[in-house]
Amino acid sequence: MNTTYFKYLFKRYLFFYIILTILYFLMFVLVSSFINNSNKQALYKLLYFPTTLFMILAYVTPLLSHRMYYSQTSANIYFSLPDRRVNIYRTSIYFHFLMNVLIFLVTIYLGILILVIKQVDYNYLSLFLYSLLMVIVFMGTYCFSAFIVSKTKNIIDALIINVSYIVLPALILMALYLVFKINSDVISWRDISFIGQADKTTAYFAEVAIFDSGITLAKPFGYLIIFIFSIICHLGSLSAVRKLKPETIGERTTSLFAYKSMIPLYCFFILIVANFETGITFVVVLIFLIICYVTFTLISKRSLKFDYKILIIFLVILISSNLLVYFLGR
Repeated sequence: MNTTYFKYLFKRYLFFYIILTILYFLMFVLVSSFINNSNKQALYKLLYFPTTLFMILAYVTPLLSHRMYYSQTSANIYFSLPDRRVNIYRTSIYFHFLMNVLIFLVTIYLGILILVIKQVDYNYLSLFLYSLLMVIVFMGTYCFSAFIVSKTKNIIDALIINVSYIVLPALILMALYLVFKINSDVISWRDISFIGQADKTTAYFAEVAIFDSGITLAKPFGYLIIFIFSIICHLGSLSAVRKLKPETIGERTTSLFAYKSMIPLYCFFILIVANFETGITFVVVLIFLIICYVTFTLISKRSLKFDYKILIIFLVILISSNLLVYFLGR
């Protein structure tokens, strides 16, 4: 890690993180001072404030680490530095991760200290575990977002694809419920989404803290999987930066993890859900896919040039989604 660059980042983003610290303070520390034993169930809502902000930042701050590679001018500067660009990128990733985690933990522990001083009857071990496990969930979200961002070549694509991956788990789950009749007790949105995992962690430990019930982590290996997944994503993002070429800066994103997989997946699962819910006609499906085809070529290729490969993909989507609905839903 480049310590000189780390100090530079600290000076550059100091005001940004001061604002975040104030937001956390207002959301959790200040509100904690109004909690007592008569309204201690307000902890549910109290914990959701820092959790929500923490998860938003997990998706947003990786963009700050990669922003120098979205401009040809700034990219040329970073490519000309004597230090390797991977080391520069690694320093930026670690800086934003550490700053976010540090501010979150300090905020939570200050709030807990206020509650202890006021002698509010909570299980404080559960609140401590909540803070540590939320760091793991944040790490998974942050590293995955950084990996996706590292696969893009401009800021617009990074924003679109990042948001798409947030919504995709809910769409997949809806299709699974309809096609395979899976009960929500077996698998839920909380199990396949980082935001859902954060929601589950917050709800569980808030309940334990309030009612002082025993701590029995449901699916404890889930957090270990998130940790391992984080490491894989981090290594993937470092590899993507290492292969980055200055002449491709600002061009359209061609990665398999971007539009090439995202739009076909969305089309496939949307068609399944729509077929099950409304029984839409073949003509409507065809019109929908034509619109998707035009959108796909415009966004990913920046033109309407005909591509037989994309046409084949959408034909496969059309046939497979209708066959799936026909055999499993009728």
